[in-house]
Amino acid sequence: MKRRKLFINEKIDLLYSVIWILSVIILLLLNKLMDFHYELLRTLIFCLAFAILSLISSRRRKKQIKKIEYLSRALGLSIDEVRSIAGIGRYDLVDWKWNQVNISQTKMYFLENELEKRYVERYSKVFE
Repeated sequence: MKRRKLFINEKIDLLYSVIWILSVIILLLLNKLMDFHYELLRTLIFCLAFAILSLISSRRRKKQIKKIEYLSRALGLSIDEVRSIAGIGRYDLVDWKWNQVNISQTKMYFLENELEKRYVERYSKVFE
């Protein structure tokens, strides 16, 4: 079975998530070390961890959407061309909104990476 190569932005997001999970584990170990037996505190730590991981994910998706929109404008690509690059498929183009469309995170990473490559090819500089 061939393993899929991770994109650089995907690796960065994975690193943020791992750092956060390790922080939660450290908090739980400190809780155990100090001999707190507060179930409420443990539950609160787990809920906080889940909320922050969700927040990190949603924030990253919003940044991806902004970046994709900017790159597609800079490259002069229509929404139909952008969707065909990512292999998203054909949908009604009358009221297209990125935040209302269900696109997998893998395709978003692929699209972001592909548009960055095209930007570098066209303008000979890295997108910032």
